Amino acid sequence: MIDCYAAGTTNGQRAVCVLEESGLPYRLHDVDIAAGEHKSASFLALNPAGQVPVIVDPDGPSGQPLTLAQSGAICIYVAEKSGHLLPRDAARKAQAVRWLMFVLTDLGATATSLFHLSLMKSPPEDAIALLRARLQNFLRLADAQLATDGNFIGEFSVADVALYPLMGFPVVRAALEGIPELVHLKQWQVAMAARPAIARAMNFMPAPGSRTRAPA
Repeated sequence: MIDCYAAGTTNGQRAVCVLEESGLPYRLHDVDIAAGEHKSASFLALNPAGQVPVIVDPDGPSGQPLTLAQSGAICIYVAEKSGHLLPRDAARKAQAVRWLMFVLTDLGATATSLFHLSLMKSPPEDAIALLRARLQNFLRLADAQLATDGNFIGEFSVADVALYPLMGFPVVRAALEGIPELVHLKQWQVAMAARPAIARAMNFMPAPGSRTRAPA
């Protein structure tokens, strides 16, 4: 059984979403970031960067234990281990990974930078305007890609799973409100929320003060 160490961040939610969709058995461990548990010696032994999520698979490749951080890497590993969420066809798989990287390194990274800048006492308005425009452009690209088949590559994949938690990020919500014409992205969001595994994953995210839990 895979152990998943996560918190209620978009990255943590992403790891739980992909595990739920994969059907692999796992235990969810609440890492209380507010209490500094991500900086504890026991957690740093799993990920020296002190960041969630982390998974520990005692039955990893060749039957050897595997500890893995970074939500994107977790998405790919879980998809390949389960045989779900990544096409077997090499070209379609490459496209799924391409859009996964788009979510993580383009859309997600821009949203995170914009969020951190907005927390500053005197945020640089030029930088915020630049990042906001960049984020809106990425959302338009996602909307255009989703227009044909309702998902990124013509079938449900890790790219869809990776994007969904970001939709609740405050700066992404604000950007969406400023672009009412993104109907395909908004329809996709509704369809994603209706998926039982996604709904379970989002509900499983730990409440403050809770501890290790295993999904029913």
